[in-house]
Amino acid sequence: MKKIMLVILAVLLLLSCVGCKRSEWPVGKHTQTPAPTGTPDSTTTNCHSKTQCFSFDHDEKYFVKVSQDGAATVYTKNVNEIPYFTVSRIVGGPSAQEYLEEKSCSIQEELGDAIVTQPSISPYETLKSRSVYKMSYKYADAAQGKDVNVLYYAEDLANGGIAVYNAIYIQGADLDQTRRAMKYALTSFSVDENDAYAHSLQNQNVQTPAPSGAPQQNANQYQLVSYDGGFFSLKVPAGWRIETTGQYTGFGFRAYDPNDPDTQIFYYGTLMPFLKSQKALNFFIDLYNNFPGAHTDEYKLYTELIALNPATVDNLLYNFNNFAAIYNRYEATHNFPRIDNLANMKESPISTYYAGYAQDEKIILTDLTSTTGAACMGSFQASIVDAGTSYNNGIDTAPSRSACNVFGIIAPKEKFASVYAVLAQSVCSLAFTQAYIDEGISFSNDLTKQTQISLSQNSAMMDAINKNFIDYITGNVSSD
Repeated sequence: MKKIMLVILAVLLLLSCVGCKRSEWPVGKHTQTPAPTGTPDSTTTNCHSKTQCFSFDHDEKYFVKVSQDGAATVYTKNVNEIPYFTVSRIVGGPSAQEYLEEKSCSIQEELGDAIVTQPSISPYETLKSRSVYKMSYKYADAAQGKDVNVLYYAEDLANGGIAVYNAIYIQGADLDQTRRAMKYALTSFSVDENDAYAHSLQNQNVQTPAPSGAPQQNANQYQLVSYDGGFFSLKVPAGWRIETTGQYTGFGFRAYDPNDPDTQIFYYGTLMPFLKSQKALNFFIDLYNNFPGAHTDEYKLYTELIALNPATVDNLLYNFNNFAAIYNRYEATHNFPRIDNLANMKESPISTYYAGYAQDEKIILTDLTSTTGAACMGSFQASIVDAGTSYNNGIDTAPSRSACNVFGIIAPKEKFASVYAVLAQSVCSLAFTQAYIDEGISFSNDLTKQTQISLSQNSAMMDAINKNFIDYITGNVSSD
């Protein structure tokens, strides 16, 4: 969540200057780079991701940012604007072809009718000696009034895992420049000899295999095994797949049965930012359209935020899929659970660490559909928190509303009662190492410190959450 937090700070600073006379609002280092001809010339430099342990070459004129999680973004024209491409690694997850197939499905769900050209996957014949696949598609961006092109390369790496390259550009001169730059990154890509990233498994998508020799289990006989994620630990059913995202208070995971993907658990420390009203959203849309300094891709985020009003857990669930789509456009790629067709909702208020300033805290038991569209039941818990206010023209425009400690269990309706107990035990077993807690506190501001302490150091609070979560389900679901 660091990227979104930085954007929040930048937007608040921008709001304080809306009334000032200023012809331009610079955002970071601003560069204008002409398209190179042919392959990059001698003015190239190397980008190294210390976190994900890889490097690649690029034209030194391009502005490059490496995020906290180690992914690199290369802006081939103006910083923080289209066109650009990203480079990242995934260790322990799907193959290159499987990754693109999964991505294709999520894109079609997310963009729907906005897709102009459907995603198309094929081997990348230009590099026949390497296992590289490519995927391209085009979608209509209503805000820009243009079609946006997206190109992916995904490569199976010799030492395990995959490298993912993702270019975003507008048709025309941007196409040749950006595709050429990303191809050069692909051909020059290398993994560090001392690959601490793979060794620690601090990655975005981690598949947890069943222990060697472990028998296959049916859905009603899930057996929990210990999973070591490096900086966190978890007990999960043997053979399940785990996918993680974020860090510190923004850390989250989804785990699911690959043989029955509707059966799943998830936890997200903090989902943010949310606005507080439609008036606040309209304010940012007007700001983006009419104030030159706000007309960037990063500020565009605020024209797409969800107004979580009312500030309730059930409203969070109704907006969950929309939040997931925004997160994947601006933060990172993560396969959030699908939450559709909510019905027959029951709720129970709870009290957690956030009780003193939470606007809503509850457990919800509901019918729904999820990954496959089959009838499911789900139990969810969250606290809706507001961190402050910022008024402009009488409107509270602070994007400070968030959902904290978001737990969830989903399973097909016919088996929910028989699996909820072991799945509740699993989702509530999350623990961080003390070193990671200390690192998060050192890294974070006061609010994040309080949240991190509440998640990982206050064992009494976690015990209460676990008891609330399990006792409520036990009292409301029978195995009849």
